[in-house]
Amino acid sequence: MMGIGLTWALVMIGGVREVIGSGTLFANAHLLLGAPFAFLEVTVIPDYRGFLIMVLPPGGFIAVGFLLVAKRWIDRRVEQRKRRLASQPTTLCQSTR
Repeated sequence: MMGIGLTWALVMIGGVREVIGSGTLFANAHLLLGAPFAFLEVTVIPDYRGFLIMVLPPGGFIAVGFLLVAKRWIDRRVEQRKRRLASQPTTLCQSTR
């Protein structure tokens, strides 16, 4: 299962970098896969000029940092919710017969 997690992380990093860096997904896919795959290019942000540093190697580290911040934020929210639910008094339904 470790391979699936690593694959998911790499896909997320690549997707974040491409959307922020150029505003598209699968940009120039036809260069790698051939002309029949030109339909894969999706413009996510129209008329976007791009953010060059996200396309360059440091952009990978920035994307990893943002993804780690997002994961920690989600983990803290889940932990707060668990603590809140654990601190609430539990009421048992008792049948009256």
